[in-house]
Amino acid sequence: MQFLTKPILQWEPCDDDIWTRKLVEYYGDDIILGELSPDQYLRKLSDVFTLVKADRNMIPDSTYEMCFRTLMHKALFRDVWIVKKDDRSELFYDLFRQDYEDETMCILYSGAGIDHQFHSNANIFSHFLHYYRGINSEDLHSLSNRARIYLNVLDGMSTMLTAEYGENVLLNLTTSVSDHGSYLKL
Repeated sequence: MQFLTKPILQWEPCDDDIWTRKLVEYYGDDIILGELSPDQYLRKLSDVFTLVKADRNMIPDSTYEMCFRTLMHKALFRDVWIVKKDDRSELFYDLFRQDYEDETMCILYSGAGIDHQFHSNANIFSHFLHYYRGINSEDLHSLSNRARIYLNVLDGMSTMLTAEYGENVLLNLTTSVSDHGSYLKL
């Protein structure tokens, strides 16, 4: 999946609906329509990245501390996967290792009842996870709270990528060209 970095959208004072509409207009071509269920999304992530289901003993102590003691200490995670460092995760590991040289990047799943069900101990990858799952068109058209969150996460991810790589740079966020729509039909 390719992503073109954009000039950073400058925030201006306005109400939430106006700002959300601006985000929809600005990121319209980047929005992934159709939110995948947790099972559908896990299949997609497993096809796109090399994931290893982890238990406490498989996660280095420093990563465990980052994920469970510091990062999201109030969230309860049901499942954790290690994202193996390979050519499919290289871009995210390169960004992650700038801040955490010897850490292991993980995906954490919190289960039902939380808008952000999939998290990561890598900030930009966490944004990517929320973005890559997609958004339902009904939420987008009604400018629901879910749409506001999705669009702000997309804006944050885009801002971080632009700050790192510059404007108008085409990045390969994933090496997979898997069709999002095919996972919606599963």
